[in-house]
Amino acid sequence: MDADAQGRVRKEIAEAPWVFVLMWLGFPLIGGALLWGLSRFVDWLSGQDWVPFEGLFDLAASAPEPYLTIGAIVVGVLLGLGLAFLGHADSLKVTITDDDITATRGGKSKKVATTDVTGAFRDGKYLVLLGANGTELLREKTDIPRERMRQDFIDCGFTWHEADPHADEWRRWVDGTPDLPKGGNALLRTRTKELKKMDPDLADIDKELRDLGVMVRYDKGKHYWRLSNRD
Repeated sequence: MDADAQGRVRKEIAEAPWVFVLMWLGFPLIGGALLWGLSRFVDWLSGQDWVPFEGLFDLAASAPEPYLTIGAIVVGVLLGLGLAFLGHADSLKVTITDDDITATRGGKSKKVATTDVTGAFRDGKYLVLLGANGTELLREKTDIPRERMRQDFIDCGFTWHEADPHADEWRRWVDGTPDLPKGGNALLRTRTKELKKMDPDLADIDKELRDLGVMVRYDKGKHYWRLSNRD
């Protein structure tokens, strides 16, 4: 939307509604169909030593019809609903107001003052907001179409870069890099360990890195870094 009742919200940028409709309808249907198909082979699968969770298939094979078919479909639908929930929760919504830009995902929000933003761009699937001296204020993954996001930011009066204006400054991080400020290597080691967790919490680490003037991005299992252009 372009404005709320008080005229404060300028844009809400999110996945198109049809994406969520497809997710909530499609995933349960696919899940139910897949497990129904699997249930047709449960007798054969229960006798194979190489099949994982063999005991589960033995239990399913002992179930009479129509309970086996009904149970398989119900479980498949529930699994599909679970995937739809996770997909919906992981989707990004960006709200631009007169005062700030808020990125919300899974009930967690990151807020950046509108006046601090000097430009925005897409780095692959990541939305990046830039501040003074090349500082990255926000880097969030999103599947929102790039062109729609680009136009919405331009409509709100922001400078949109067609590519990362600091692309040639990024360097691959190797532990012990001497060019990082004091404490930078330790923070990147901690960040690497945190990324191995199921639900990594990087906000505090990234803030500490930004305070040191270190920008960081993670691509294909490797960390890359650059320094902000501070005086």
